[in-house]
Amino acid sequence: MSKPLADSLRPVSFDEIVGQEKAIFWLKKVISSKKPISILLFGPAGCGKTTIAKLYAKSFNANFKIMSAVFTS
Repeated sequence: MSKPLADSLRPVSFDEIVGQEKAIFWLKKVISSKKPISILLFGPAGCGKTTIAKLYAKSFNANFKIMSAVFTS
């Protein structure tokens, strides 16, 4: 079974993300400190929140689980 196109084209590094320069700059500084902190991402659909969160978690070898208020009560 093939992956959805969006998953196939999803950036696999912070350098591939377009349009979030300030957020990426700040997150790279946090990652280089090797001390993970909690982050809150917000914005309209399609702006890269999930991708950024996945890459952030991956950089600390952390588990990542998607939770949506739409699907939870």
